[in-house]
Amino acid sequence: MPLAGHPRTEQQRRLAQSRRALEAAGARASVRGVHPPDEAIDALTLYATAREGFAYVLGDPDYDRAYPRLARILRRRVAILSRAGAGDDFEHVGQARAGSPRRAAEPFLQDLRRIQDLGGLYVLNLRPDLLGSGALRPALDRVLAAAQGSETWVTTAAEVAGWVRRRDDVSVRLDGEGGIEVVNQGPERIVDLELEFFGASPTPQRVSLPQLAAGERRTVAATGQLALAR
Repeated sequence: MPLAGHPRTEQQRRLAQSRRALEAAGARASVRGVHPPDEAIDALTLYATAREGFAYVLGDPDYDRAYPRLARILRRRVAILSRAGAGDDFEHVGQARAGSPRRAAEPFLQDLRRIQDLGGLYVLNLRPDLLGSGALRPALDRVLAAAQGSETWVTTAAEVAGWVRRRDDVSVRLDGEGGIEVVNQGPERIVDLELEFFGASPTPQRVSLPQLAAGERRTVAATGQLALAR
């Protein structure tokens, strides 16, 4: 039964109950996010998610975006991860019954390539009786090999949520003296920060910062050869 459409107190009760059940069943790590039934959410789902302290929700009514976004609720930042129109294993697995398990990978690969072209987030579900089953292991292997053989970052939803928050922690402003000030306003160190500055030239100026400590400020020269200084 979907969460969306129910009162906030009911949604929050179900979220808390689900977390307790997972932890009682021996979840290997703390339960960080919410994957609601049918990936259906509304404003009250986000509110209940924030009240329960979850870091992200997988599901978004805005299927026109391939990029994660943040919702600010109750002084918390909840990452919203959208499937962006890509199908899941429930929708695609029927193809395995019409051909070989290896060929069942094709719809997943098409989705992956489309999201890669958009530079967005591709969500891969693994239900134990569908794409995660032994019969469809060849299809899963093809999808994972295609992702790992490219420049795609293969990771978890919790890691994506953390990346979105850290990216939000970075602020950039002109310092009035021909430089650009980059500030980490967050509580955590940021590593491997890549910046692109667009000006009169059609080619953006690129800067790589190996790390930026919490609260640290760096000034990037905006003219000539880029230089970094504290």
